[in-house]
Amino acid sequence: MTGLASATALSGDIRMHDPSVIKVGDCYWAYSTGFERDPANPTGAVTMAKSCGTGGVTGWTSQGPIWDEVPAWIGQTLGSVPPNYWAPEIKVFAGKYHLYYAASVWGKPGAVMGLATADNPGGPWTDEGAVTDVNYPIDPNVTLTEKGPAYISWGSWDGIYLHVLDTSTGKLSTTDDHLWKIATGMEGSTILYSHGEYYLFGSRGSCCSGVNSTYYTVVGRSATITGPYLDQAGVDLAAGGGTTVLTGFGSQIAAGGGDVFANGNHQSFAYHFYDGDNAGRETLNIRDISVVDGWPRFGPPIGSIVNTRAPEVRGPTHLGGIVHTFAGTWSASRTDLSYEWLRDGVVIPGATSDRFAITAADLSTSLSVRVTASRAGYEAGTAVSAPVPVTSRLP
Repeated sequence: MTGLASATALSGDIRMHDPSVIKVGDCYWAYSTGFERDPANPTGAVTMAKSCGTGGVTGWTSQGPIWDEVPAWIGQTLGSVPPNYWAPEIKVFAGKYHLYYAASVWGKPGAVMGLATADNPGGPWTDEGAVTDVNYPIDPNVTLTEKGPAYISWGSWDGIYLHVLDTSTGKLSTTDDHLWKIATGMEGSTILYSHGEYYLFGSRGSCCSGVNSTYYTVVGRSATITGPYLDQAGVDLAAGGGTTVLTGFGSQIAAGGGDVFANGNHQSFAYHFYDGDNAGRETLNIRDISVVDGWPRFGPPIGSIVNTRAPEVRGPTHLGGIVHTFAGTWSASRTDLSYEWLRDGVVIPGATSDRFAITAADLSTSLSVRVTASRAGYEAGTAVSAPVPVTSRLP
């Protein structure tokens, strides 16, 4: 399913890459890969942003990096200090906020996953050291199951791996050392649980190249969290399977680095795209996610108004008739509606009412109406009715 509307509906400081989001009370907290050579964040630490606006649509503001100095163990383990820290994962359990991150140096072998904890979503953060260095552990993701143990997944193109998590320490279990390989040929794993099934999402294509990026999101389904995860064609994700469920669209280039999170009584999916209208800038987007007929379905980007039933021209479509508009239906309530009438697809000057009186100028043409739905704090939506031909009045 491709994007449905401009993803610039969110407002504020929404420059983010590989976002992870958590809802705390009425506010949303998002954590992003740190950007290299950022004067406001010289270490490239994971960054935080917060929105207490309506549904996480408005008011995103930067809350700064999670640290001002790189933990010493990172440089000691890798042999040099990375310029930034990747793909955070935020979860709350055991009374604390747990923020996982990845560290690696481009062009050098090896990576490590680290953990920081805090009593509040904005910190201050205490670094808890390394979690693992097994199988290039980037893009961590934690899944807290309703019954049974918690799990942590990680990895990239050579494999996505899953391990039991010890929630008392926030690190890998020392009593269950089983390591499951659940996917290959993708990165940025995240898992949704719905109605007795687990859905493993991951990113394919290329990231981090602005408007030249090709990221897209795939999924597989399993009856157990440890797999196997099969796509809609029955191919195991561990054998390269994966059904495409989210791609870029229009000026929103690519769609990946996603994170499933609890959003009140439903689930949402936070991810990044590259804004073709803003020099390929990395940008946060959020969509609600549901499961229909056994497979995930994404809604439109939150904050956008999307037409769900097309407008229609109704009434007598002959000379002297007055037609009116059925405005269609829209994804947001309490919208303000505006109208433009078109003759053979060309705007008719001054025709901006929900009704239109047909004159001789309209004979042998087709009329349609363009409806725009708007609401403060939302990205406006537009839809055009099917054209109807104008005829002479019957005798």
